[in-house]
Amino acid sequence: MTSRNDPSFVASIALRSVGSTEHDLAEAARDRLASALASYSELYETMFLVYRRELVAPYTLDHFARTVACLSEGYVLQELSGHAHPTVERRFDDPAIGHTWTLFGCVMEHTVCQMTRPIGTGDGSTGSPAPRANTSFRS
Repeated sequence: MTSRNDPSFVASIALRSVGSTEHDLAEAARDRLASALASYSELYETMFLVYRRELVAPYTLDHFARTVACLSEGYVLQELSGHAHPTVERRFDDPAIGHTWTLFGCVMEHTVCQMTRPIGTGDGSTGSPAPRANTSFRS
Protein backbone atom coordinates (compact mmCIF):
# COMPACT_ATOMS: atom_id res chain seq x y z
CA MET A 1 0.00 0.00 0.00
CA THR A 2 1.26 3.47 -0.79
CA SER A 3 2.24 5.66 2.16
CA ARG A 4 0.75 9.08 2.83
CA ASN A 5 4.37 10.28 3.03
CA ASP A 6 5.12 9.12 -0.52
CA PRO A 7 5.41 12.28 -2.68
CA SER A 8 4.04 10.47 -5.76
CA PHE A 9 0.92 9.44 -3.81
CA VAL A 10 0.31 12.96 -2.52
CA ALA A 11 0.99 14.43 -5.99
CA SER A 12 -1.42 11.93 -7.53
CA ILE A 13 -4.21 13.03 -5.19
CA ALA A 14 -3.45 16.69 -5.86
CA LEU A 15 -3.42 16.21 -9.64
CA ARG A 16 -6.66 14.23 -9.57
CA SER A 17 -8.36 16.91 -7.52
CA VAL A 18 -7.59 19.62 -10.10
CA GLY A 19 -7.30 17.43 -13.18
CA SER A 20 -10.80 18.05 -14.46
CA THR A 21 -9.85 21.59 -15.46
CA GLU A 22 -7.09 20.48 -17.86
CA HIS A 23 -7.51 17.68 -20.44
CA ASP A 24 -3.97 16.26 -20.13
CA LEU A 25 -4.12 16.28 -16.33
CA ALA A 26 -7.54 14.66 -16.36
CA GLU A 27 -6.29 11.90 -18.66
CA ALA A 28 -3.20 11.31 -16.52
CA ALA A 29 -5.33 11.25 -13.39
CA ARG A 30 -7.71 8.67 -14.90
CA ASP A 31 -4.78 6.51 -15.99
CA ARG A 32 -3.13 6.74 -12.56
CA LEU A 33 -6.36 5.86 -10.77
CA ALA A 34 -7.04 2.90 -13.08
CA SER A 35 -3.50 1.62 -12.54
CA ALA A 36 -3.72 2.02 -8.77
CA LEU A 37 -7.11 0.30 -8.57
CA ALA A 38 -5.82 -2.63 -10.63
CA SER A 39 -2.83 -3.01 -8.28
CA TYR A 40 -5.00 -2.70 -5.19
CA SER A 41 -7.44 -5.29 -6.57
CA GLU A 42 -4.59 -7.77 -7.03
CA LEU A 43 -3.44 -7.14 -3.46
CA TYR A 44 -6.93 -7.54 -1.97
CA GLU A 45 -7.62 -10.68 -4.00
CA THR A 46 -4.47 -12.23 -2.55
CA MET A 47 -5.31 -11.05 0.97
CA PHE A 48 -8.80 -12.56 0.70
CA LEU A 49 -7.25 -15.90 -0.24
CA VAL A 50 -4.69 -15.76 2.59
CA TYR A 51 -7.34 -14.84 5.18
CA ARG A 52 -9.94 -17.15 3.57
CA ARG A 53 -12.54 -14.46 2.89
CA GLU A 54 -14.88 -13.93 -0.04
CA LEU A 55 -16.90 -10.97 -1.22
CA VAL A 56 -20.60 -10.87 -0.39
CA ALA A 57 -22.99 -10.24 -3.29
CA PRO A 58 -23.60 -7.69 -4.74
CA TYR A 59 -20.08 -6.38 -4.01
CA THR A 60 -17.20 -6.88 -6.43
CA LEU A 61 -13.44 -6.66 -6.04
CA ASP A 62 -13.60 -3.32 -7.86
CA HIS A 63 -16.18 -2.03 -5.34
CA PHE A 64 -13.91 -3.05 -2.48
CA ALA A 65 -10.78 -1.52 -4.05
CA ARG A 66 -12.59 1.76 -4.78
CA THR A 67 -14.00 1.92 -1.26
CA VAL A 68 -10.59 1.45 0.36
CA ALA A 69 -9.00 3.96 -2.04
CA CYS A 70 -11.65 6.59 -1.24
CA LEU A 71 -11.31 6.06 2.49
CA SER A 72 -7.52 6.14 2.53
CA GLU A 73 -7.28 9.14 0.20
CA GLY A 74 -9.88 11.01 2.21
CA TYR A 75 -7.96 10.52 5.43
CA VAL A 76 -4.72 11.56 3.70
CA LEU A 77 -6.36 14.78 2.45
CA GLN A 78 -7.62 15.56 5.94
CA GLU A 79 -4.18 14.97 7.43
CA LEU A 80 -2.50 17.10 4.75
CA SER A 81 -5.00 19.83 5.68
CA GLY A 82 -3.74 19.77 9.25
CA HIS A 83 -6.36 17.49 10.81
CA ALA A 84 -4.74 14.85 12.99
CA HIS A 85 -5.90 11.30 12.35
CA PRO A 86 -8.17 10.30 15.25
CA THR A 87 -7.59 7.19 17.33
CA VAL A 88 -9.92 5.30 19.63
CA GLU A 89 -9.34 2.83 22.44
CA ARG A 90 -10.96 -0.56 21.94
CA ARG A 91 -10.92 -3.63 24.16
CA PHE A 92 -10.65 -7.19 22.90
CA ASP A 93 -10.35 -10.51 24.71
CA ASP A 94 -7.50 -11.51 22.40
CA PRO A 95 -4.24 -10.02 23.76
CA ALA A 96 -2.71 -10.13 20.26
CA ILE A 97 -5.10 -7.39 19.13
CA GLY A 98 -3.93 -3.89 20.02
CA HIS A 99 -6.14 -1.49 21.92
CA THR A 100 -5.33 1.82 20.19
CA TRP A 101 -6.90 1.90 16.72
CA THR A 102 -6.94 4.64 14.12
CA LEU A 103 -10.39 5.62 12.95
CA PHE A 104 -9.30 4.39 9.50
CA GLY A 105 -8.53 0.97 11.00
CA CYS A 106 -11.99 0.83 12.62
CA VAL A 107 -13.72 1.82 9.39
CA MET A 108 -11.66 -0.73 7.44
CA GLU A 109 -12.63 -3.49 9.87
CA HIS A 110 -16.29 -2.59 9.41
CA THR A 111 -15.89 -2.41 5.62
CA VAL A 112 -14.24 -5.84 5.48
CA CYS A 113 -16.92 -7.36 7.71
CA GLN A 114 -19.76 -5.89 5.65
CA MET A 115 -18.37 -6.58 2.17
CA THR A 116 -16.81 -10.01 2.84
CA ARG A 117 -17.37 -13.16 4.86
CA PRO A 118 -15.31 -16.24 5.71
CA ILE A 119 -15.16 -18.58 2.71
CA GLY A 120 -17.88 -21.21 2.81
CA THR A 121 -20.18 -19.50 5.32
CA GLY A 122 -22.67 -18.00 2.86
CA ASP A 123 -26.12 -19.42 2.39
CA GLY A 124 -26.00 -18.97 -1.39
CA SER A 125 -28.39 -16.03 -1.40
CA THR A 126 -27.40 -12.51 -2.37
CA GLY A 127 -26.74 -10.12 0.44
CA SER A 128 -26.28 -12.79 3.11
CA PRO A 129 -25.08 -11.19 6.31
CA ALA A 130 -21.38 -10.69 6.90
CA PRO A 131 -19.75 -11.41 10.28
CA ARG A 132 -20.09 -8.84 13.04
CA ALA A 133 -17.44 -6.11 13.30
CA ASN A 134 -15.53 -7.77 16.17
CA THR A 135 -14.66 -10.82 14.09
CA SER A 136 -10.96 -11.60 13.88
CA PHE A 137 -9.53 -11.84 10.36
CA ARG A 138 -6.95 -14.45 11.23
CA SER A 139 -7.12 -17.79 9.46
